[in-house]
Amino acid sequence: MWANMTIDVVMLSVCKDQSSYDMTRQAIETLRSSEREYIFNIWLIETNTNYKEAGFNLPNAIVITPDTEFGYNKYLNIGLSNCTSNYTVIANNDLIFEKNWFSNITNAMESAGLDSASPYNPGWGLHAGCESGVHKGVTVSKHICGWCMVLSKRAYDCIYPLDEQFLFWGQDDDMRMVIESNDLVHGLVGESQVKHLTSKSHRFVPTDRKHLMLEGGCKAFHKKWDS
Repeated sequence: MWANMTIDVVMLSVCKDQSSYDMTRQAIETLRSSEREYIFNIWLIETNTNYKEAGFNLPNAIVITPDTEFGYNKYLNIGLSNCTSNYTVIANNDLIFEKNWFSNITNAMESAGLDSASPYNPGWGLHAGCESGVHKGVTVSKHICGWCMVLSKRAYDCIYPLDEQFLFWGQDDDMRMVIESNDLVHGLVGESQVKHLTSKSHRFVPTDRKHLMLEGGCKAFHKKWDS
């Protein structure tokens, strides 16, 4: 139904060394080669403002280097503010996209009545037994996988803008509560496969902000939702 359409993708990135650069390039390249009938319009929100001076070329993406301190949801909002497509993808840069992942996930979303969905992650323990079919639910890291989510227009309109007090941790849990409070239907789609390399950017969390970005997010979540 949506073939030959442009799909907006918001991808957060930090290219500070060869390894992180190669990983980002891999995510972009596997995403672009994963589908024939879709054009992915990638908004790459890059933390390293000096990536060009470091010799890192980032083709096939619209690179935005925000002139503001990093915050996970804040940076996602910068990208999301540019999105206008019928489906919007939120993605990490530590992903490997398998063939037809997007057509499979959107076909399942339409047939199962999902407002948002995450793809199956091969080898991820919480996805064991979910290799096929649609698994509705909002359990974080099983159904709601913040590393890769596809939002329908309805979900986008409910979720955007994301709460910018969440700098890193707590963002997935806040997303779960927003999904539930708006009566959105979310699910994990087994036939859509995207490999998550897992926590490859945690080493770039600044030492002086680590507590604020990690434990601080959990504290912010409970303060916001416990009442």
